[in-house]
Amino acid sequence: MCSDLLEREDVDDEELNLVCLTFISAGMAPIVATLQWSLALLAQRPDIQATACEALLNNYGDGEHMLGKVDDDQGCEYIVALVKGACSILSSVGALSAADFFGCFTVVRTSLPRCIVKEFTYDGKPVLIGTTILLNAWAYNMDTAIWTQPNLFDPTRWINNPNAPIFIYGIGSRSCTGVTLANRLLYLFFVRVISAFENSLRVWRMLILSPVSGARKIGFVAEELYSCV
Repeated sequence: MCSDLLEREDVDDEELNLVCLTFISAGMAPIVATLQWSLALLAQRPDIQATACEALLNNYGDGEHMLGKVDDDQGCEYIVALVKGACSILSSVGALSAADFFGCFTVVRTSLPRCIVKEFTYDGKPVLIGTTILLNAWAYNMDTAIWTQPNLFDPTRWINNPNAPIFIYGIGSRSCTGVTLANRLLYLFFVRVISAFENSLRVWRMLILSPVSGARKIGFVAEELYSCV
């Protein structure tokens, strides 16, 4: 992809810099935020962890393959649903790739800005070329017309409806090109962490998962304690 861009005369240095910056930023903040919120949430939901662990045992057995095979194309249905939930929940509540993770904590709540390249009419009003638009991913993830109990983290909704929309990556032809890579990274993370560790609270207190009070400084989860054992 990059080599093709370098050969194109209609792509200047500024655009190339933006593309390279996108590769770096897209793989850091959203993924880290999703994983941090996911661990915090799983620490409060041992039932989700137990179900995920059972699903891994049923799918991979208790051998070395549980840690993930190179050629494994996301074969555990429940973990796939967990990833979708993480992406969605993190989109609405505060940040986590999601759904329930996606639904409650949308990482990029308004998705990325897009510039209109073709004029169209919406709700009787013209939208002109050059207009910047934002996808309100948080609103979609919390829309009761789409989801039943959008605030509830329940990965099984993705099992019951695997083709349900995920808005955290954007929509249309200019949605995130890294969706496949992001989903595979999250899948591998959940497989390895859940198969090797039990994530639990050190003290009997609920973590603050609010997108406002729970997101302090550069972190995303309020400073209660949780750990992997």
